[in-house]
Amino acid sequence: MTRENPYLIPFAIIVAGILISAGLFFGLNAKGGSGAVINNPGTGTSTGTGGTTSPSIDTAQVLSSISFAPYEGNSNAPVTILEFGDYQCPFCERHFTQTEPQIMSNYVDTGKAKFYFLDFAFLGPDSVTLAEGAWCANDQDKYYDYYNYVFSNQGQENSGWATPDKVKAFVVNINGINAQQFNSCLDSKKYESRVQDLTQLGRSVGVSGTPSFLIITSASNMDSSKLSSLQSLASQYGQNLEVGIDQTNNNVVVMIVGALPYSAFDQVLKAMT
Repeated sequence: MTRENPYLIPFAIIVAGILISAGLFFGLNAKGGSGAVINNPGTGTSTGTGGTTSPSIDTAQVLSSISFAPYEGNSNAPVTILEFGDYQCPFCERHFTQTEPQIMSNYVDTGKAKFYFLDFAFLGPDSVTLAEGAWCANDQDKYYDYYNYVFSNQGQENSGWATPDKVKAFVVNINGINAQQFNSCLDSKKYESRVQDLTQLGRSVGVSGTPSFLIITSASNMDSSKLSSLQSLASQYGQNLEVGIDQTNNNVVVMIVGALPYSAFDQVLKAMT
């Protein structure tokens, strides 16, 4: 079961294991933003894990751990956007439909940012099947073709629309996919551990609902006015938008929780590019 709550779960970012001074660490306010599907191990229905403890984020380690993953955009783009999502998540579909096209047009296609979609498959067995299917599609260089098709044709959560047989049936609609090769890959559970590892990676950086985003850039791209802009956004969106600095790797990190409007992403990305 999912629920929409305009005041989402508390998040905190402790970057490289250390809270930065108040002037450089923002976002621990008690306001809310937009919808997300919330993860509670065992039920999938509560308001999440709360904000009493938070993992550290070593941006270099995170990026190294997804070196195998395909992305959209220029490899030299100054900003990296990581979305942790579930192919069954209705708020991920909302973001895909309402917000992502503008991010792509204004930031990814222009070389300012590169975008990764990473699995946080927690809503049920069909979420895992869909995620495994994405990596089987990736074997044929069709990861984002699959991603686009699934979110453009998303069914109701846990309604049976994404069983292995149904995934095999719809994948023939994705141009250029060899269905026999895809089906063999899906049946083999070749990427079961990868989906588990990516979901655990999300948990390790504080993700407990979808969609959640990490937006990373070098601190050298920032100045005091840009940091001030991010601080204002953190105050506006509260625990749906938090900012930290990874001092070890000299990176600024923004975490966004939920399908916030494009205007929020636009302001963050303008400050970080």
